[in-house]
Amino acid sequence: MTLGSYAWVGAAYNMAWASLLLTWAKVADIFGRRPVLLIGASLFFIGSIIAATARSAESLIAGRTVQGLGAGAWLVTVSICITDIFSLR
Repeated sequence: MTLGSYAWVGAAYNMAWASLLLTWAKVADIFGRRPVLLIGASLFFIGSIIAATARSAESLIAGRTVQGLGAGAWLVTVSICITDIFSLR
């Protein structure tokens, strides 16, 4: 694995969750919080399997990207759930 590949392993994760935060928030508003949390957990699990069985840098980067998609769903949905529970007052 080259030095550039190491950088992409972390960057792919961060770019994936950051790029879809607003999309996950809108999907959570439309379909509810629970399905989005379950989809996020499933995506993260699938990404973990892909990353764990990776035999090349490209497949590891792909696995981390799928993990980032799931983590983005978790991040925004948990934040929405916290704001639903506690009022601003």
